[in-house]
Amino acid sequence: MEPETFNGNQNINFFDLSALDQQEAVQKRTFTNWMNSCLKRSDPPILVHDLFQDVQDGLVLAKLLEILSSKKVPWDTATVQQRTHKLSNIRNIIDFLTNECKVKLININPSDIVDGKPAIVLGLIWAIILHFQVGRTDDSSKPLKPSPQNQSPKSPVPAQPENPKNFLLTWVNTILKNSQD
Repeated sequence: MEPETFNGNQNINFFDLSALDQQEAVQKRTFTNWMNSCLKRSDPPILVHDLFQDVQDGLVLAKLLEILSSKKVPWDTATVQQRTHKLSNIRNIIDFLTNECKVKLININPSDIVDGKPAIVLGLIWAIILHFQVGRTDDSSKPLKPSPQNQSPKSPVPAQPENPKNFLLTWVNTILKNSQD
């Protein structure tokens, strides 16, 4: 069996990974796809190739939050080469999320994002998805909680999701598939 390829430059053979590594790889792929579906609305469109590296300077995260919140995020657009600039951008993003958007972030600090720590980056992206996408049921998003009104026989989302994580992953994959049609 061939290794599963995603993002064009990463080959992952899921048979060689531990269960935890497999879960991290699935989350990384799913969150990367979700971010890319949002970031294609930026001008010019931005493409995330490696989630853990591409968020380290804060520029991709700032652009994502500007798209999702329709608010200006304070960030340094100058050359962000030095660690201090990256830390400053990530601090601004965390402050924006907690103060402007009222997102509760636990155990997320700028140095972990700048260092590309997988668990912390995934936790931050998950918090953003929960706040901006999962809780939203306005006209730009289909209702997420299954109900008799929005549940069709062909719907990929079960009427009684047994696991919130599986429910979210199914929902994100459905949204991404529909956005590519």
